[in-house]
Amino acid sequence: MLPSTTPIRLRAAAFGDGDTPLSGERIRWILDGELVGTGLEKEVRNLRPGEHVATVIATENKLDSSRQVEFTVFNNAPEEQKRDGKNSPKK
Repeated sequence: MLPSTTPIRLRAAAFGDGDTPLSGERIRWILDGELVGTGLEKEVRNLRPGEHVATVIATENKLDSSRQVEFTVFNNAPEEQKRDGKNSPKK
């Protein structure tokens, strides 16, 4: 869980045939079903509170490979964090 004011940095490493690194337009970032950018890194901000899904798609020739991560953004810190004065959720 992340506060809604936290910028989220999405990062990926992708390799093609012969372990050649892929970059640029060959790496696409999808957030909640919408294309948000290309490249090895993308920073997203001002996400609405709730659950989100980030997907990275690496393409070489006609082959695609993808991975995704789910995360939650909240409006305010949970009460136990406010009492403890910490910025990250307890595990």
